Amino acid sequence: MDVSGPSGLVMGLALSYWLARPLPPPRVLKYTQLTNDGRAKVPRIVMDGARLYSNEIAGGGAIVLAQVSTSGGETALVPTPFPNVGLWNIAPDHSQLLVSSLSGLERQLSLWTLPLPVGTPRRLGDLVGHDASWSPDQQRIVYARGSDLYTAKSDGTDGRKLSTVPGEPFSLHWSPNGRIVRFAVFDRAGTSSIWEVGANGNNLNRLLEGWSKPAAECCGNWTADGN
Repeated sequence: MDVSGPSGLVMGLALSYWLARPLPPPRVLKYTQLTNDGRAKVPRIVMDGARLYSNEIAGGGAIVLAQVSTSGGETALVPTPFPNVGLWNIAPDHSQLLVSSLSGLERQLSLWTLPLPVGTPRRLGDLVGHDASWSPDQQRIVYARGSDLYTAKSDGTDGRKLSTVPGEPFSLHWSPNGRIVRFAVFDRAGTSSIWEVGANGNNLNRLLEGWSKPAAECCGNWTADGN
């Protein structure tokens, strides 16, 4: 087919427009209510394919760990020995949760693993932080402490500093290939932004700068293909 003439030029322009046109904003087409227990949910949810795990506010204000089927139904509490428990992440093989013991007003919390479906929590060395996430191969953990990001082996050993960021990092997510960690940063100005850093600590940079004013980006996640 000859694309060198006027018709080819028109086709080329049309293709360029189609590729460059802004995508319409996503719309929610359908939703299904999964729980009806009347308890407030803390906005951190993880799933293993069959069950959703989340924090809930129970009677007396205690923060508990609950589970519910992904098809909906009655919620059930996941037993822990902690007076209050914070949920951070689920292991890639779905065998355990990454949690913290909330025992007071401290901001940096001890990190624990909690076996599923039941089991005794295990302290991850002396690691403390306010958010954490497993790497895709489940060999390492990235965790946030103050304005710093750290990594450690999944048993809590070999902890080392990854990077210092301009604010408090949270919502930590590894890329599917394990080479990049993306996260949100909440700063003193009250704005949030999305950043990334290499798993080796190199190439710290901010994403989507200028996308909204004032900045309010947070809490993103990767698609399964990493694109």
